[in-house]
Amino acid sequence: MTIRNLLVPVTGAESDQSTLETALFVARLFGGHLDALHVRVDPLQQLPIVDETMSPTRLRELEHIEKEIEDRERAARAHFDKCLASNRVQFCEEPPAAESPSASWYLARGVEAQVVAERGGAYDLIVVDLAVARSRDASRATLEGVLSSTGRPALLAPPVKPERIGDTVLLGWNRTAQSARSVVSAMPFLKCAKRVIVCAVATGAKHGPSPNDVARTLAWHDIEAEVREITPDDRSVGRVLLDEAKEVEANLLVMGAYSHSRFREMILGGVTKYVIEHAELPVLLAH
Repeated sequence: MTIRNLLVPVTGAESDQSTLETALFVARLFGGHLDALHVRVDPLQQLPIVDETMSPTRLRELEHIEKEIEDRERAARAHFDKCLASNRVQFCEEPPAAESPSASWYLARGVEAQVVAERGGAYDLIVVDLAVARSRDASRATLEGVLSSTGRPALLAPPVKPERIGDTVLLGWNRTAQSARSVVSAMPFLKCAKRVIVCAVATGAKHGPSPNDVARTLAWHDIEAEVREITPDDRSVGRVLLDEAKEVEANLLVMGAYSHSRFREMILGGVTKYVIEHAELPVLLAH
């Protein structure tokens, strides 16, 4: 099991740079390839109301929206080109023979959340901009679509480019199926890690394998893991995970994307939302 093909949605935001650099870290680690995807929206969908005979004012609004869309596309492509040039990464649209990082560019039209959800299942990993995932607009919908529709894990790229990824990995364990999937998804990172910590908050709210059970299973994969079981206090579980990650100097947090609702728009439960809103390190999520 490894990670060779990464999908990286880019929006034209300045944080594209960190997202692309984070994806490139992973590509270097596994000799992988990243597909940068920019989705160009239909300008008519950006207008609150569209009628068959738009007034001059409405036409000016449409022209303004079209310019913004074009500017975002140009910015996204510029960020992609800059990343490749500064890191000497080859542009390649077909699988290369050499196991060295490569990248390609794809432009699609439609709604980003839908396009990523439809294409994402063909990739090993989808890298999502943590800065824009914190918003409550289309970018948050993209992350939710990745987790609910692709069956693939999402790696949240922090706003500031990380110096390293995966040297020290903190596994947030809460005995759920989502946690189990996150461990499986993180296996390529765990096998490369110098230190792995299984962290659980002993709330007693869920039944399932204990953190010691997880550590024993990892040992069968030649992965030595420490166990930290935290007694509940006045902090939220999300805060505990981030505090522990900071204490052990983790540069990757792995956790399940928890949900308390069957509705897709509610997929991000309280712990996950807290981590998304406050994390400063890469986070691997699986649902």
